[in-house]
Amino acid sequence: MTISIKIDQSKNYSSCINEICKIWDIRIDSTSDFEFIIENDYLKIIDLKEYHSGVYVDFLSKQSVYRQSFGGGKKQTILKAIGVTKSRTPLNILDATPGLGKDSFVFFSHGCNVHMLERNEIVCALLENGLNKLKNSENYTNKENSLTLEKGTILDNIGHLDMFDVVYLDPMYPKRNKSASVKKEMAMFHKIVGDDKDSDFLLEKAKSLAKKRVVVKRPKGAPFLNSLKPDFEYLSKNTRYDVYI
Repeated sequence: MTISIKIDQSKNYSSCINEICKIWDIRIDSTSDFEFIIENDYLKIIDLKEYHSGVYVDFLSKQSVYRQSFGGGKKQTILKAIGVTKSRTPLNILDATPGLGKDSFVFFSHGCNVHMLERNEIVCALLENGLNKLKNSENYTNKENSLTLEKGTILDNIGHLDMFDVVYLDPMYPKRNKSASVKKEMAMFHKIVGDDKDSDFLLEKAKSLAKKRVVVKRPKGAPFLNSLKPDFEYLSKNTRYDVYI
């Protein structure tokens, strides 16, 4: 799915946004309902018709830092699912559906090397902006592990991709958050990226790239990807992590 964005050429940051669009091959259309803006050095996309606060990537937000420091540590269900332990050497993880990068940041914060592979060019631009701000902070410079970004999908048969310890999938599915503000953010994000109609194919490709396991994040009660029962599951309040060894 591809959408176009609008740029307000009267803004002093318009040349910067034009350059971003050129780098990521984002189509510019003055009639688009979506617009890129820059606020406090963050690149945001706003829906001119419905949601005006904007969607952006902030790895340095209070929520991200709190989850990094006090979110349960390695006892978090998501970290148990990917196989993080105190004694294990750093895992190399491919997040093949990173979205706004929140789960990737959790993996990175707990010592994993994470490569985000995002197919949507607009989301790539947002991720790159958030990643650049992160790399200029102590949250990154004091780390020995890495968090990287690339545009594409594992279905593209990207030949240079090495085998990873873990391939992580979080396909788009209906909104599950109760907060009204989060619902608006996710509704807009869904409009940008559309549905992951090839999720079943993603699972099979992910299994060919994973040395140890594939982890699929699903809402409780959702069907298994490709109707394939996992080897085991981890459950949290509203989420199920299907693990394929």
